[in-house]
Amino acid sequence: PPAPTPGGASDFARAAVEATKVRAGYCVVWGVGSPRLLPELARLTDLHLFVVEPDAGKVDAARRELQAAG
Repeated sequence: PPAPTPGGASDFARAAVEATKVRAGYCVVWGVGSPRLLPELARLTDLHLFVVEPDAGKVDAARRELQAAG
């Protein structure tokens, strides 16, 4: 997985994982949001991420980034 990045998405993902104590299972994300949020959630957890995003361009970019990260 990619290395952690400082700032917004990384901090948000870490706080969400710490607050919920959920590290495995399923996660529904409404919108791609920050380009770093999904990779950071993938890095920090073993969650299966389901992302609901109406913008096909954002979906394609997020999918390519996650695939490149492994």
